[in-house]
Amino acid sequence: MSDNETENTDHTDRAENELHKNKAIIAGLTTILNEIIEENIIKFTNESTGSKNKTETFSAKKIPGISLENYLTRILKYSNIEESTLIISLIYLDRICEKSMVKLSKLNIHRLLITSILVAIKFNEDDYFSNQHYAKVGGITIDELNTLEENFIDALEWETWVYVDIYEKYNIYLQNYTKK
Repeated sequence: MSDNETENTDHTDRAENELHKNKAIIAGLTTILNEIIEENIIKFTNESTGSKNKTETFSAKKIPGISLENYLTRILKYSNIEESTLIISLIYLDRICEKSMVKLSKLNIHRLLITSILVAIKFNEDDYFSNQHYAKVGGITIDELNTLEENFIDALEWETWVYVDIYEKYNIYLQNYTKK
């Protein structure tokens, strides 16, 4: 086998490993989010959230036609983000639910997900695309994404720092779901 063939085989193997790893992470993350949404449907169906404005800020008028798994796959395909960014975005989603009256639902999860990933990218990565790019990937307008980002950061109370122990806790949690 020539050096060129070996190099191509190594590159193909790495790409396949990365694809398999991404599929596991996507499956784990969507499982977690879908479980939370289902719990919220049961828990909050007859209960007022107390803050309709925050909930409505992130809610779509109708449930998006793309599954959460396909949406996350699309984001990863066109954003080239690190696994650590996904973990941080999960932490942000948890924080926004704790700090505000936002409850994950089928109407808001897509917008919350693209926004949490956008904020996590800006916090965690040195190189990233413009908001225009992420809006296109997320299937929303640039104005809408900018508004969502502003509201998201305000709801987080600008608390974007993630301590190592919290990161590791969420990383282990996500890894456990990727093994299922």
